Amino acid sequence: MNSVSSRQEDPRIAIICAETNERVAISRLLDVKSNSVVGGFKCWQVKCEKLPVVICESGVGKVNAAGCTSAVLTKWPLNAVIVCGVAGAIQSRLRIGDIIVSSHAVQYDFDLTAFLRPLGEVPIARDLIEPTPLILQKLLQNETESETIRISSVQMVKSDHDLLRQAIRAYEQNPDLRSRHRLFSGVVATGDRFVAKQTDLYQRNLEMLSSILGALCVEMEGSAVGQIAKLNETPFLVIRSICDRANQKAPKDFLHNFERAEEAAANLTLLLLQSCGRGIYV
Repeated sequence: MNSVSSRQEDPRIAIICAETNERVAISRLLDVKSNSVVGGFKCWQVKCEKLPVVICESGVGKVNAAGCTSAVLTKWPLNAVIVCGVAGAIQSRLRIGDIIVSSHAVQYDFDLTAFLRPLGEVPIARDLIEPTPLILQKLLQNETESETIRISSVQMVKSDHDLLRQAIRAYEQNPDLRSRHRLFSGVVATGDRFVAKQTDLYQRNLEMLSSILGALCVEMEGSAVGQIAKLNETPFLVIRSICDRANQKAPKDFLHNFERAEEAAANLTLLLLQSCGRGIYV
């Protein structure tokens, strides 16, 4: 946990949303107490039952997300950071409105493989990022030597196990949410681009992450938040809902499905906050 001194009403959990609509989707479900600007980022302090929470609007992309996370972790003695919003599916089995909770997050566009470093490895944070299981080597037997060097080791930030478990339990105990949205847990791939073309510069990375690691979706903030949270020894989790399929139709699908997807992610985030309010994160 970070070492900032604590006061009774200080937020215990931060919710990071990239866009205004994502932030509004969760804010309107809670009792907003006050708002402020922290490190240049807009923040709203709310209460979820007895749990003090801050909802932050980071702006889109990894730099914004990392900056916002650093700012709020410096300002408040947070016990957890949760990313809430929408994502694009990179697994064909996923449907619009499915909810994703992260087991791990990876920066698919952070690529130093030319220096024989693992895809997604951030050197300054190397000790804080979990290597993929050795069992992946068996999946690479049919790859060429150069390709094996490239993808035999991918490094990811591991989400907090307790938060993940609580999110899954909260979903399972809510018949209404279960009836309207499916839930998946797995790898979330983060990059500074809205993926909408099969010829995208980093499409090959995404295809490998999807086929080898089973990565579920692509978004633009989660792994950056995870990296900063890990550096500050603070648990984190990514909650996303699918609004497009990261293909040529993605821009149109994003606009058409955004409201439904953001509502799904916000509803599970609310259930998780309610669960946290009764547990160790108070």
